[in-house]
Amino acid sequence: MKTFLRASTLCLLILLPIGTAAAAPQRPAGAAEARDAVTLDGTWRGDLEVPGATLRLALEISGGSSDSPNATVISLDQGNARLPVNTFERSGKRVEFTVQMVGGSFIGTLDEAGDTLAGTWTQSGQTFPLSFARRATDPPATAAAATPDGKTVDIARRLASSPWSGTIEIPGQPLRMVAYFTPDGDGGLQGRLVSPDQGNAEIPIEELAINGANVKLTAPAAGVTFEGTLSDDGERITGTFRQGPGSFPLELTRGEAEGPKRPQHPRPPFPYRVSEVKIPNAEAGIELAGTLTRPQGDGPFPAVVLVTGSGPQNRDEEILGHKPFLVLADHLTRRGFAVLRYDDRGIGKSGGTFRGATSEDFATDTWAAVEFLTAQEGIAPDRVGILGHSEGGIVAPMVAVEHPASVAFLVLLAAPGLPGAQVISQQVGDIALASGLPENVARAQQTMQEKIEGAVAASSGLEDLKERLNAILDEAGAPPAAKQQILAQAETLNDPWRRYFTAYDPRPALTRIKVPVLALTGDKDRQVAPEGNLAAIEKALKEGGNTAYTARALPGLNHLFQTAETGGPGEYGQLEETFAPAALEAIGEWLVERFGTGGGAED
Repeated sequence: MKTFLRASTLCLLILLPIGTAAAAPQRPAGAAEARDAVTLDGTWRGDLEVPGATLRLALEISGGSSDSPNATVISLDQGNARLPVNTFERSGKRVEFTVQMVGGSFIGTLDEAGDTLAGTWTQSGQTFPLSFARRATDPPATAAAATPDGKTVDIARRLASSPWSGTIEIPGQPLRMVAYFTPDGDGGLQGRLVSPDQGNAEIPIEELAINGANVKLTAPAAGVTFEGTLSDDGERITGTFRQGPGSFPLELTRGEAEGPKRPQHPRPPFPYRVSEVKIPNAEAGIELAGTLTRPQGDGPFPAVVLVTGSGPQNRDEEILGHKPFLVLADHLTRRGFAVLRYDDRGIGKSGGTFRGATSEDFATDTWAAVEFLTAQEGIAPDRVGILGHSEGGIVAPMVAVEHPASVAFLVLLAAPGLPGAQVISQQVGDIALASGLPENVARAQQTMQEKIEGAVAASSGLEDLKERLNAILDEAGAPPAAKQQILAQAETLNDPWRRYFTAYDPRPALTRIKVPVLALTGDKDRQVAPEGNLAAIEKALKEGGNTAYTARALPGLNHLFQTAETGGPGEYGQLEETFAPAALEAIGEWLVERFGTGGGAED
């Protein structure tokens, strides 16, 4: 669900959460391999150079000589925000780790002396050079005091009496901002900026000046300045927020920013049974953790396994505060269906390792979930199906083809119907267009992505891929900065999941599906274009002789099935709606009409 970009858009403060549940650090299978004698334990420091800012980072590692090291990334210039490392892998000199909270990952190499980790940081499809060196953590930045005089002290007292909140209206991605001011003991102020829409990331205010009713603050670590004027009644500061070349009007009003509203999230008590379960995947040698919801009564109930989209996902498919699978499971269970949802391998409470797994590997997890669900008491074994969203809509047909007698139906939500290379290239162009770029610029980006996808498909390995990318960029006359940025993504493009997805064509599997299929998409989906993909799914099913399918594009909905304006990913977190009621009803009605219930349903 987090798209085939596998992360959200890089934003003002760099730290943008993707809503994925934190997972315990895990070593991949084969962790008993020989390890380098040099321990990684201790504190490492690095500077991340991003457009308009330098962010100082600390990396704390303990247990670095064990199979399960613990690590934390600290953003020194963002209020010492602590970001847990979720997966950590070391193989000889090579070190890799992921930080799910911000959708980031690091790949680096340890030098011979064991004092430097040189590599790249990747976040939201963008890659930046990053090296860590062993050293002590820098102290947090401190704010400079304002010059105290009578009026300054009075203004300072007003500012410190309350938080101040407002919204920066960035096209396609409005961001809430909160300023906190506290007296510094010398008649002036110190303060910090907090971005609630970016995991409450903090930036210390390093300079704060008051001149009459005019207030100016700067946060050089993020390249931020704000200049505004306090209103006569002391309730508003109206001014301009600047970061790098961007300039946006911003009005701060007294009071805390409201948290994101998610009115659809169900809360207990529930009119159905909820159980925590463990799902063995014997083929992979791992155990998945999930939640099974069952209607009241003896059944037998029809049942459905929910399969998440791309990227590390928890059982609720959580993103930007939304929990679409929680909402969907609640709706279907109230309609009389048992529903099983589970954390992806290596995520949340599930075992195994996420990194390096492909859609084919995830299909074994889904089959394990189907087997588990079918064997549960009160489940109708001949009415168990699979609902897959986004990449899950590729995985579900894989399982149905492999185990045709065990899967009674498929529900494919925003599923690709075309080869991955086409899906990704179209996605790049459509998202650029939704973000406000001119059509010619957006489609030029799409064309470049098509060439990159071709290089991935044709290359035999990392070095070959780099050579092919070099040739493409040279031919395009790409500037050095753009060239460096794309080449830095070569390792990500060479990832097993990425290679598999780029090459995979879902249509042959779809032609072999004989069970009832519901394929839904939103007509504002900018990640899996509805026009080509839905038509390809319908055509493949028809060519295979399937007469029990329904294919619909639901008006006004985006990739997450929210009612949207542009459909771009920048809207996801800003919308209160988690799952459009029209989409929930379309799924529920289709299932009940064909498979009934086992009794005990309660609205």
